[in-house]
Amino acid sequence: MYSNSIKNENDLIYAEKKGVRLTTADSFDELRKIQKYAPKAKILWRIAIKEVNSAKLATIFSNKFGDDYLGEAEMEKTFSQIFEMGIRLEGIHFHCGSG
Repeated sequence: MYSNSIKNENDLIYAEKKGVRLTTADSFDELRKIQKYAPKAKILWRIAIKEVNSAKLATIFSNKFGDDYLGEAEMEKTFSQIFEMGIRLEGIHFHCGSG
């Protein structure tokens, strides 16, 4: 699995050649890049989960990466746009934090 949040084009090509078939994306720019350079890749949509009591955490992960999950209506719109791009997501990826 190639899960770096921002992927270099050459790294996507290398991963494709080596048979890496699972990756993550959290933006439409990343989706377009994956479609172009690693068209066989299966994609997990990375979402951000807001931590409860984030002031008590050593590291806050929700502001580092992931599509901000602001409600079902917005996520439905996002998934519809992804589907319209011809992309079939394989699942969801998130980091639940350490708290």
